[in-house]
Amino acid sequence: MRFLPDMHFGEIRVKCDTHRLYKMTSKNALSIGTDVKPPVLFKGEYEQWKDRFLDFIDRHSNGENILLSITEGPMAPITVQVPDVDSSDSEDGTEEREQKMKTVTVDISQYSEEQKSRYKADKQARSLLL
Repeated sequence: MRFLPDMHFGEIRVKCDTHRLYKMTSKNALSIGTDVKPPVLFKGEYEQWKDRFLDFIDRHSNGENILLSITEGPMAPITVQVPDVDSSDSEDGTEEREQKMKTVTVDISQYSEEQKSRYKADKQARSLLL
């Protein structure tokens, strides 16, 4: 199949091997999508869009994580417990044996490769759906 150079009025003429001309409206072209753009959802075409969208996600190198982000939601930020430096001194001047802990969010640069991949997939899933 090859595209002919004459495009007009939002239509693309496509020439097939059988030399029959078919017209593809811009709505049909948008509903199919491309390798870099997801298919567009039109009213009444959810089931076809869903299949095309899942196929579109499968073509991505990070497709499994993108699908996880869509179905399960984004990954929760990773947190760790660290000693609270401000609470180590007691008011009466004696040191307490028991230190209070505070929760700190881990920086993205310290994520493992798998966690970084999932974080990236969360951002891709958000941009695909919005």
